[in-house]
Amino acid sequence: MISNKNTKKWLYSSILCILLTGCSLDLPFNRSSIELPQNVGSIEPLEAPPSTSQEEVELSDPLQSDLKAFFNAYYSLDENSLLVLNQHPTDVTPIYWESYEEYKTTALDGLQKYFSSSLQSNLQPGYFTTSFSFPRFVDLNNYTIIKYGPVVESTYQVLLTQGEKLIVEMNVVTEAQMLQKDAFDKRFYFDEDIRYYRKYTDTPYNSSELDRMLVQCSYIAEFEKQPDERLAFLSLTENTPIQVHEKNRRKKENNSFIKRLPYVQVDDEINHTVITFFFEEFMGLDRDGYEYFKNALHTSYTSLENFFTLDLNLTDKIELDPTAYLSQFSPEIIPLKDMIRSVEVHQPLMISTHIDSSQNTPKYMVKIPAKVMLSDYTLHTVQYTYVITFNNSHKIIKAEYMYMEYVEEESINEAQDANTTN
Repeated sequence: MISNKNTKKWLYSSILCILLTGCSLDLPFNRSSIELPQNVGSIEPLEAPPSTSQEEVELSDPLQSDLKAFFNAYYSLDENSLLVLNQHPTDVTPIYWESYEEYKTTALDGLQKYFSSSLQSNLQPGYFTTSFSFPRFVDLNNYTIIKYGPVVESTYQVLLTQGEKLIVEMNVVTEAQMLQKDAFDKRFYFDEDIRYYRKYTDTPYNSSELDRMLVQCSYIAEFEKQPDERLAFLSLTENTPIQVHEKNRRKKENNSFIKRLPYVQVDDEINHTVITFFFEEFMGLDRDGYEYFKNALHTSYTSLENFFTLDLNLTDKIELDPTAYLSQFSPEIIPLKDMIRSVEVHQPLMISTHIDSSQNTPKYMVKIPAKVMLSDYTLHTVQYTYVITFNNSHKIIKAEYMYMEYVEEESINEAQDANTTN
């Protein structure tokens, strides 16, 4: 059996042997301390076949396994560590030296074994010049990320080999703990002396202020071959389309290296079942039924509640807010559009997780194929698109009509087949 050490040596030697030729490489602006030539071919990422599991990829690719271990440690840093590691004072004062000592200890405690000797030697009092980006607070929609992890997956692509160095682009998918922005701003402020955030107060977070989302973070890393043959970090920088000055890079508004992904619930199927039942009942109404819905909506909270629970049998599937029910289910959700007389839904519905879905607020995009009869009694195939939002008790708290489109029946069948396969 080949040892892990020999495997790593073989991997590194193999990469160095690949000739870099071909088309130009469009890299983000100056994120690396190594200057990249203008015409460099990209090396295909080391990927397993589609049927290969993440565990098998890691076994066959030591660098992939090492990256996962690193990012699990990298994203395990707590809130206090993020406050320490992102300080960036420029004036040599007692605050500067206090910040530096905290920084050095925190950085080396959890991540030192992944740093190259060159990077460790760079952790000197002028640390603000070190090309290593630590996890930090980032604004995303109406929330601010205050904690990362656990890591879901990481992928990489080799961009360039240069002597003993390797430049890699990496994408890391991880969960993130989010705090509502207004709640963050009540607790933190940006201190210009250290060029990062400090806390006003240690007031505990309320559960209603917190949520969890799925994000993808993109980085450019430089690795340096060590005497023991391992590849260790020389630098790690956020992969952004433009260069941001260090004075502003750590501000939470700077979020171009990160994007939100759909947060898929463990028990998605429960919500899918509720969505299907809701539309079976609601889309099965006739014109009189929809008039009754509009009257109930504009009469009172109780009238609307009775409509959903007694008339549509949606008890325990809908949660109305007495102060906001008019915005939860507006008349816009009625499917009788464009002189449509009647609607016949064709199962199955096509349900996918919405990009704005989170742990506390699951959200789904729902495409509903249907045969409709117009006022001239002609039949047409259409597809409705709705967005359905849940609370974390599997109850619908909002239904939004997005649009309707006329489509070919063949395209509906193909889409349904593809959705069933996935």
